[in-house]
Amino acid sequence: MIPYTSQHVWFRWITYLNPAHYAYEAVMGSEFAGRTMECVAPQAIPYGAEYTDDAYRSCTVAGIAAGSNVIDGQSYIRAQYNFSEHHVWRNFGIICK
Repeated sequence: MIPYTSQHVWFRWITYLNPAHYAYEAVMGSEFAGRTMECVAPQAIPYGAEYTDDAYRSCTVAGIAAGSNVIDGQSYIRAQYNFSEHHVWRNFGIICK
């Protein structure tokens, strides 16, 4: 599946016909809601044995707050995929129909 934001503008309507999109959003919303993850190498840059000071480190994961070392799951799926945890039951209903 190609994320909605990465698709060509003319073909984005196909996303709404694809039941896999709704299933994927429901799974991502239920798995990442309320989850926090620590940013570790290689997403924490610079990394290596000689880089030990976290004050000069940055995280490359989408949705992380500036200067933070913790990734909020809901912020991640919103920034990366434009998904929401509030659509889980809506998507479940669409798939069951």
